Amino acid sequence: MYAENHGPFGWNGESTVSVFVDAKFAQSSMVYHSQYDYALAVAVYNPDRVSITNVCDTTFDPDNTFARVQITNRTTTDHPSNVSFKFHVREEGLQRVLIQTCERMKSFPQGNDHNASADDNKMPYSQVLVGDPVFNIHAKLELLNPYGYLPGTLYGLLPFSGCLALAYLAADAVFIGLFVIYRKSIIRVQYFILVVLVMATLETIFWYASYRDMNQTGKAVCCPYPPLFLVWTVLKVFSEGLARSLLLLVSIGYGVR
Repeated sequence: MYAENHGPFGWNGESTVSVFVDAKFAQSSMVYHSQYDYALAVAVYNPDRVSITNVCDTTFDPDNTFARVQITNRTTTDHPSNVSFKFHVREEGLQRVLIQTCERMKSFPQGNDHNASADDNKMPYSQVLVGDPVFNIHAKLELLNPYGYLPGTLYGLLPFSGCLALAYLAADAVFIGLFVIYRKSIIRVQYFILVVLVMATLETIFWYASYRDMNQTGKAVCCPYPPLFLVWTVLKVFSEGLARSLLLLVSIGYGVR
């Protein structure tokens, strides 16, 4: 991701990773009468600048520029874990998101009531690495660059496809103008060339429109595929197939005379 206010081609704006997580106890897990308290830890960080070995560590510096770790309060059957925060990207690079189940031993202030947990329980959390799933987790991530939602590796295709569409439109205008001027001497193969050119133009227009739509709305490239992406793919297949058919026809001499 690009750093905040340091986008390509002079783009300025927020660069953020937004995390929304809802977690409830998995019905199949035997945690209701467990001797452990469970919580959820969510971390967003730049792995090139920060090394996080234990995401459940509550002593992590909350003011760290290159990372943010948030741990929910103790989760119960009546109070599920909810995490929602926005991390601002201060330096260009890969951003990693970790969601981890954490556990710690309960303290039992009243006899053997295993459902009670003392408010002054200061035992640290540790990561749950093996065993049955503790939570059913529903998570949503939004990765926003200064220019929009496209990943940095794909953003170059947006202006490129726009420029390519304009170039095809200009070529269409020139070809159609010459087509009209010399319409009395047109040979059959030139009709095929016009059709191929129009199909290629539509392909590049939908290519640009699909990347622009994903950049503005944050729709994922997959899965399911966005409708504009599917239209672009179909047009690409037809235009390339038609171009190869035209080449074959010209090779055997059809429409040259």
